[in-house]
Amino acid sequence: MTNKINQNNKKERQKEYMDEYNKEYYQNNKDKIKTRAKEWYQNNKDKIKVKKKEYMKKYYQKPDVKIRVNKHNQKPEVKARRKEYSQQPKVKAKKKEYMGEYSQRPEVKTKQKEYKIEYTQRPEVKERRRKYTQRPEVKAKAKEYTQRPDIKLRRKEHGKQHNQKPEIRAKIFNKFCPDCGKRMHNTATKCQACYLREVVGENHPMWKGGLSFEPYGLDFNKKLKQKVKERDGRCMLCNVNLEDLKLLKRRVHIHHIDYCKTNNFPQNLVTLCINCHMVTNNNRNHWTTFLQSLLSEQYDYQYSQDQKIILDFTKENLIS
Repeated sequence: MTNKINQNNKKERQKEYMDEYNKEYYQNNKDKIKTRAKEWYQNNKDKIKVKKKEYMKKYYQKPDVKIRVNKHNQKPEVKARRKEYSQQPKVKAKKKEYMGEYSQRPEVKTKQKEYKIEYTQRPEVKERRRKYTQRPEVKAKAKEYTQRPDIKLRRKEHGKQHNQKPEIRAKIFNKFCPDCGKRMHNTATKCQACYLREVVGENHPMWKGGLSFEPYGLDFNKKLKQKVKERDGRCMLCNVNLEDLKLLKRRVHIHHIDYCKTNNFPQNLVTLCINCHMVTNNNRNHWTTFLQSLLSEQYDYQYSQDQKIILDFTKENLIS
């Protein structure tokens, strides 16, 4: 027993002596110790940060620590402090930068996609979206948005890219032509080449006795076409400006209202885009009356009941 007590006393004396020695050594070599510590920290900065992160992760995963942290975060003074801190402009800028970098990570993108798919498949979300889309103001906004020329162009390009995908093409073109054996659209009975071989000339449902082969009048030239375009400034059926039609990559045509190629009076000419021009090939009597009434409202042109032009030389109706 006495030996143990003596050993303990020795250890205590040694500790006291070492503490005193360390204090004296630190006071004498304070600057050297600080510079060494700084150098060591600068050399091992990355390792220290990694170790610290690993330790903090393990520490905050402990259940008792989680409970303590949750209690601390629920305090009103802590919430207020955090709110004030988050409203600082420096903190906002840092957060924006971090979120930009964070959202570009591939693992984060995949997680977001998976969550989005899972979220949209929920029945309550589907019901909420259905009710929202049925509102009249939402329908009006969606209609305005879809009618914009830049959106139309973007959707057109997206559709082309989508249809070029091999898995989509396999779904759409899953039938074969009975005549030539080429792959064709799943709604068609024959491929386009075989159909056009059969439906040519008099066999075509739109055959008008070869009117398309008749020549245009000599005065139907580039100057006249340009003057008609300047007069109208848009497609007279769909009301899309000429600049927007260029963006949509739609060609602009000059249409003869009475379908007579030699009648080149400005009262018989109207500006149409290629889509609207294709529509006017059907039901010709309807389109002549409609376009004549449209021009009479716009430019005070006069037409008879049998759809002929009434020229009034007292007014400046003609394009000079």
